[in-house]
Amino acid sequence: MSIRSIEHDDGPRAWSGKYPGSPSRFQLRHPSVPRDAIPVCDDDIDCIVGYQRVFGRVAYAFDLLGQTAKIWRLNDDEALFDSKESRLVMGELWQPGVRARTRAGQWGYGALLGKDARAALRRRFTELGSAPLLLAPRALDQMEQPESFVPLHILRLGMLIGRKKAGGSEFEFGAVMLVGDGQAGGQTFQMLTVWTNHAMSVIRDFETKPVPSWMVDD
Repeated sequence: MSIRSIEHDDGPRAWSGKYPGSPSRFQLRHPSVPRDAIPVCDDDIDCIVGYQRVFGRVAYAFDLLGQTAKIWRLNDDEALFDSKESRLVMGELWQPGVRARTRAGQWGYGALLGKDARAALRRRFTELGSAPLLLAPRALDQMEQPESFVPLHILRLGMLIGRKKAGGSEFEFGAVMLVGDGQAGGQTFQMLTVWTNHAMSVIRDFETKPVPSWMVDD
């Protein structure tokens, strides 16, 4: 249950509740992220915070907006991860090259990220959520339901990189995201639609619908 202020109870409010599910299930990939880059989950906060790519012996860490956060050369004794991995994981208890389950119960492989690279991804993830953003009552209700909630940073990404359409007194944003099905390890494509006011400071409503994989451009 979310913690709500008594003041302005019928108006837009900042999200201050606890998610009814794992945020790490959700991925909205920016077009600038290389196709062979693998998502990196920060197990300490249970969110995908960026991507890692290895080309030769050079490693790259990208943030959620597809910008390079760190570039470094791997040591000769560092084993490369399989390019077929569905996710890499970083966190205080994770070591590079170790396979284990995340806190959300999903299998992951320890990312080849040093301390500086991990700090850069976490800092940029925090910056993504630093801009003020309010949710109208309808959107707040959606956030509290396990079957309809979408993490706030994914909603922000949808507004940044989704197709924008103006209509009446609001903007509509549409973007395709990947949603994991929990411990089974599978993923489904879903169309995320977000409606905001014209100042893009209030999310009025959002909706997700399944999208067949054959309709998605890989």
